[in-house]
Amino acid sequence: MRLYFIASIAISSFLFTFLSCKNDSSVPAAPDTRIVIRLADNPERINPILFPSGPAREVYQYIFLPMAELDGESLEFIPVMIKNIPVLKEDNGKISLSVEILEEASWSDGKPVTADDYIFTLKTIFHPECNTFAYKYLVDQVDSVSVDSENKKKFTIYFSDYAMQLIESALSFEILPAHLYDPDNNGEGFSLADLKNEEKTAALDSTESYHRFAESFNSQKYSAEIIEGSGPYAFIEWKPNESIVIKRKENYWGSGKGQSLDNRPSEIVFAIIPDEVSALTQLSEGKIDVISNVSQNSLSLFEDSLKMAKNFEVLKVQQPRYFVLLLNHKHPALSEPAVRKALDMLHNDPEYIEVFENGEGIDMYSFVPEFLPGHSKEIPPTVFNPEQAKAELQAAGWNDTNSDGTLDKVIGGKKQELKLRYLASGGQGINIGLLFKDACAKAGIAIEVVQKDFALIRKENIATDDFEVVASVMSVDLFLENPFDTYHSSNIETSNPNNYQSSTSDSLITVITETRDQKVRLAAHAQLQKQIKQDAVMLFLYSPISRIAISNKWDAKVYFTRPGYKANTFVPAVVN
Repeated sequence: MRLYFIASIAISSFLFTFLSCKNDSSVPAAPDTRIVIRLADNPERINPILFPSGPAREVYQYIFLPMAELDGESLEFIPVMIKNIPVLKEDNGKISLSVEILEEASWSDGKPVTADDYIFTLKTIFHPECNTFAYKYLVDQVDSVSVDSENKKKFTIYFSDYAMQLIESALSFEILPAHLYDPDNNGEGFSLADLKNEEKTAALDSTESYHRFAESFNSQKYSAEIIEGSGPYAFIEWKPNESIVIKRKENYWGSGKGQSLDNRPSEIVFAIIPDEVSALTQLSEGKIDVISNVSQNSLSLFEDSLKMAKNFEVLKVQQPRYFVLLLNHKHPALSEPAVRKALDMLHNDPEYIEVFENGEGIDMYSFVPEFLPGHSKEIPPTVFNPEQAKAELQAAGWNDTNSDGTLDKVIGGKKQELKLRYLASGGQGINIGLLFKDACAKAGIAIEVVQKDFALIRKENIATDDFEVVASVMSVDLFLENPFDTYHSSNIETSNPNNYQSSTSDSLITVITETRDQKVRLAAHAQLQKQIKQDAVMLFLYSPISRIAISNKWDAKVYFTRPGYKANTFVPAVVN
């Protein structure tokens, strides 16, 4: 299956800026080198299946590996732990994929990576009590896995039906070692087929090992203590809110076999430094080496030192992420399309890009950025218009009946003031929130900006539907984006953060994910983008340029794939 990536992404030179070193794979590992990377937040968990967050990904990408991945330069789907990218086969209505793991692929303790590990990882995803919501939709079409009786490195994946990107979905999630993450063999009491059958799953409810499997896997033990993978680095220690240390595996099976398998620095330390200005200070002093997603505001404060010190460079790359404001459709006011549409007229994206990004960013009109495949050009730009927003609200019955400056309306027999909490973890979210608050006030909407740790926002607000507006960052695939997880109504209690429900959108998503006709898929995708915009599901702001500050001590480059750099490929710079 080909990846539908737009070649023109490379037209504008600012999208992808390289340092001079090409990091040739023939360059040997540095004998004794230590690199320090700034993390803005504590990752909470380091388990790619349970918690694939941005801060966690910066760490676990060096510890865990998928079977295959998108290459950060060529954007081809390439093998990582398998011999080649297999092709889909269809026989008597059954769709299958035959896979062979590299003979040398092994875990930290030397035991081989086998089909059993692949099946175990799928069990953690399909088990209804495992908190693995982020991956359930990706592999939903996997029906069963058959292991070669003579070679556990070979297996065949059978699919219940065709869906978009079957190969990528089945091979791109990180694999966990069954013998280390399920040492008591609780998973042996049920099969993958059992978890795919509702009656058999219901029967398992009375089985103690079935519940122990999920309880154990969900525990902090397998996200903070047992952190073992087949990647080039081994987990050493984690001091919460302080640092995480990983160390190069000696005699590593994958050395020299590709970007994700390189392990050139001998040790990688992730220093948790929430304050960006403090992090830049430490970078300029030579105490840390890498800061990703640096804001333009912070860089401006260091403009003079950048010119004088010359001890780090800022690389830029356009990545598939963007700022959004989530809206809770279960809230009485936000359940009204008119209110959401009015809010969509109150975020001034060009101003945000100019003020916070020095003009370097791309305005967002839908969930697909204009530089990615499938972006619809038919969606009209968001127009900032507080006067029109207020008029739309008044037409929908919102009026300032008590002359306090805030619109109100009787909903369900109760007077409702149009007051909304805006939750953000800090930094850019707060900065945007303050401008958004001022704009909303002009339309009669009162916004309370509240700063709160995002882990708490996720747990105490999003998970419990106790929120109105949340500033967040969303990431999308470099493939044609699969909208099922974020926009299908069946995911309202899991991965649909806005609680959005639309039979029209659900039908379009079904077409997108199930058709084999690419033209039909693209047409439905464009229709869905238009529908999402029309329903004002959430407020799409802009896609920033990712700025990655890297010490001049290192020869490095940036990549399209998240998080934009691969520290395992860095080599010490040659001093002239």
